[in-house]
Amino acid sequence: MSIPGIGFVSGSVILAEIGDYHDFKTPEQLAKWCGLSPGENESAGKKRPCGITKQGSKYLRTMLVQIAHVVARKSNTKLSRFFQRLSKRKEYNVAITALARKLICLVYHLLINQELYQEEDCERRKSKPAKSDPTSSYSPEDQLEDKVAAIVDAFYHLKANGRKRSSDGSG
Repeated sequence: MSIPGIGFVSGSVILAEIGDYHDFKTPEQLAKWCGLSPGENESAGKKRPCGITKQGSKYLRTMLVQIAHVVARKSNTKLSRFFQRLSKRKEYNVAITALARKLICLVYHLLINQELYQEEDCERRKSKPAKSDPTSSYSPEDQLEDKVAAIVDAFYHLKANGRKRSSDGSG
């Protein structure tokens, strides 16, 4: 959820669809499972690039493309600048799909390393004094960490319950 454009619901959907992210050895494997890898047709020994493979989770792919649309509209972030550079050379849908693939690879990296997404621009924005609500006791960073912790706890709780059921032999 620290990535711009990914909120609580979309973060929950991503984690629910991926499941155990340790099953994937590389971010490319995860992108391929999401159906966001570039395809390639071969005929008579000649290879031609084609669209994405679309194999894997269509729900996760749809969610990532929707997030990519949101990120592309944001201003002055690394990801939106990546989209702008790419959209100058490629058509819109190709650039959005490439951004969605970049997002899932970024999510994989953040999950494996247990990190939060940070940009250099964010450091400058954080240095400005923010108007805080005197009634709220948490800063936005604390609220984000609480939400991430809740999602991770729920994921591990479901994972632990799934193992108990399978070991009982009841299903």
